[in-house]
Amino acid sequence: MRVLLEEGAEGATSNSILVLPQTSGSTLETLAGDPATKGRVAEVDEKTVVSAVNAAADLRRDEFIAAKELMHGLRWLHKGLGDYTLGSRVGIEPSPKGFVLDDSEAERIDRTVGLAKGDTVVIGPLLKPKYFLNARGKVRSIDGDTVVVDLDPGDRDRLTRTHDKPIPERLKLPRIGLEKVG
Repeated sequence: MRVLLEEGAEGATSNSILVLPQTSGSTLETLAGDPATKGRVAEVDEKTVVSAVNAAADLRRDEFIAAKELMHGLRWLHKGLGDYTLGSRVGIEPSPKGFVLDDSEAERIDRTVGLAKGDTVVIGPLLKPKYFLNARGKVRSIDGDTVVVDLDPGDRDRLTRTHDKPIPERLKLPRIGLEKVG
């Protein structure tokens, strides 16, 4: 499971695994409740995480913060941290709807390593409009961070039928929004 560990932490414990703020506040906190600004992305065995969560819930002695709430915050972070390399420094920022990840010092995983003309790619969740999500295509050309993709005819027909507007055969897309397939 991907988690944030406090800077300089040796292992994953209730004092080093970071979670969303459980009471009020706008910074991360350890499972035990101590404030922290940012953490490092790490991969930790799920059994270790569950043990740390249970220990933290017992430590807090707060009837409103149970292991369930702590795990909910950890799962939210786990989903968001999947795009970042291990060791990246990540924090959170308040937003009108809750929190967003502060990835200003983080490094994203490059899912297009070795991308070449003729490779099959899928459009990932970072690109808009969102209806292009999971559409496949073949790389026609690459110019720095811009990739020209010929959409798969089946995906193009599906998108045209679904959105009642013509979808171009060829799209210019940023490299970061693509994932190389196979």
